Amino acid sequence: MTVHTQELAAASQPNNDHDHDRDHAGGSQALRRARRVLIVDDSRAIQALIRRCLDCEALGPLQIETASDGLDALTQVARFQPDLVLADWHMPGASGLEMLQRLRQAGFEQLPVGFITMDRGSDCQRRAQQHGALFLLHKPFAADELRQAVAQGLGLGLGLKLAQGADEVAAQPA
Repeated sequence: MTVHTQELAAASQPNNDHDHDRDHAGGSQALRRARRVLIVDDSRAIQALIRRCLDCEALGPLQIETASDGLDALTQVARFQPDLVLADWHMPGASGLEMLQRLRQAGFEQLPVGFITMDRGSDCQRRAQQHGALFLLHKPFAADELRQAVAQGLGLGLGLKLAQGADEVAAQPA
């Protein structure tokens, strides 16, 4: 499926339908809207692992969708309008970096994108930062490390109290 730049640009316009549900400074919101997270990875096992890590009360309600590569992610972003994108670096079709570059070119400058990758090269880190990635985590990752990064990406603050659980996550299918 091809996503045209005009479709992405139209989708990059802010959707304020749910802005009234956001927490206000100094007050608590009894009913928080579900934040939208797009997980982009060519491994279904990794998608499921990330989804399981994000299933915690501290992050609040999340609506999660998945994409299998960078090109699929571009279509999903236009349709789903996520609050945060979590992507692998190396994928067929379009890499995570290519996806990020296309999103920025299409007007999604403010969309937080974080990477979860096996690539530990300094060039990977440098390029992610250079193109505006919010964070880059390495596989295998600690569940709490992922939750903290997601909380930051969703604007939930860094003082998030996370449920204790298995801290180290094997991010590779057995």
